[in-house]
Amino acid sequence: MAFFGEDSFSAVVVESLIKAGHEIAVVVIPKYNSNAYLRLYSLVERYGLKWILEKDINSPIVVAAVENARPDIGILVHFAKIIRDGLLKCASMGFINFHPSRLPYYRGLHRSTGR
Repeated sequence: MAFFGEDSFSAVVVESLIKAGHEIAVVVIPKYNSNAYLRLYSLVERYGLKWILEKDINSPIVVAAVENARPDIGILVHFAKIIRDGLLKCASMGFINFHPSRLPYYRGLHRSTGR
């Protein structure tokens, strides 16, 4: 699997997937001008996972890294970037996007509470 995430919420999901025995071939983390990704990054390092930190997550560098990982599925968790065709074609079974709230009513990264 290829995992796309960017913050502490994403880190919790990565650790849960690892503990459940799932193989994560590559972790893609978007580079922002903040430290939001640090918990995810430290977790990825602790487990020795292959990762890539890139501002443009649809860049040829990211597409090549994900293609080389040959994932069957892509998992996006709390991920604010749009995945373009180049990346979408990399996962043979497609992508799943997990959002912590009811869409489309509670859009955005910090809308994890419902009514």
